[in-house]
Amino acid sequence: MPKLLDLTHAQTMDAELFANLAASWIAPATATPRLGVLVSFERWVTLRDTALAALQPLANRGIRLQMFYEQQAWGGQLDAWFRHGAIVHNLRVLAARVRELTIPAG
Repeated sequence: MPKLLDLTHAQTMDAELFANLAASWIAPATATPRLGVLVSFERWVTLRDTALAALQPLANRGIRLQMFYEQQAWGGQLDAWFRHGAIVHNLRVLAARVRELTIPAG
């Protein structure tokens, strides 16, 4: 059964967290063929490549991995990956989030 690990509210996050996850994961690929990790958009931008590299031991065991940002959890976008392997980006929502992060309030 595919799994989604929701880390959107994690206080701290670094490559070591993902390396530890990979080292302690015991479920075989037959039990968990896909593992999605959900993080904030900011962490997706800064940690995606590092996290996927740290999770590579799971990929080597046949588990399909993907990192998602929280806005992808809206409107069934994650379901597209879990069912069909398609990654969907809602560019309108993403552009609004980037504006929020770059334009000062007020």
